[in-house]
Amino acid sequence: MKVKDYGDMLGKVQGKPCIVFECFGSYSGDWVAVLDSGRNIELWKGYYGSCSGCDFLEAEKDTWQSEEISDEKARNFFKEDKAFLTISKQDVRTMTLKEFNSIFPANVRKDMYDFEDKRLFDAVKLAVK
Repeated sequence: MKVKDYGDMLGKVQGKPCIVFECFGSYSGDWVAVLDSGRNIELWKGYYGSCSGCDFLEAEKDTWQSEEISDEKARNFFKEDKAFLTISKQDVRTMTLKEFNSIFPANVRKDMYDFEDKRLFDAVKLAVK
């Protein structure tokens, strides 16, 4: 499968569109992906690194000719992962930024990390209009 980032790969593995993907950090950090699962959205969190020694996609790119990764490798990468939250689109539509921040794990929240909450909040709200 052809993938451009972790959100794209996750959406393809899960069979659900990735409607928002954001990275937080610089040369390494966390990512948040939002998948559309019909009446709900799923929030997923992962990490990325700066080189092939600490980042799965960077390591795979070393062997890519066309930004493709095997379906098996992609599935195996996410086999232990689950969405950390599933929430209805209706709830997201009425949610405030403060409420949105409260649903994230502590290591992603603005008070603990370089998390651009407003950017992610705006992107999610726009995606579920």
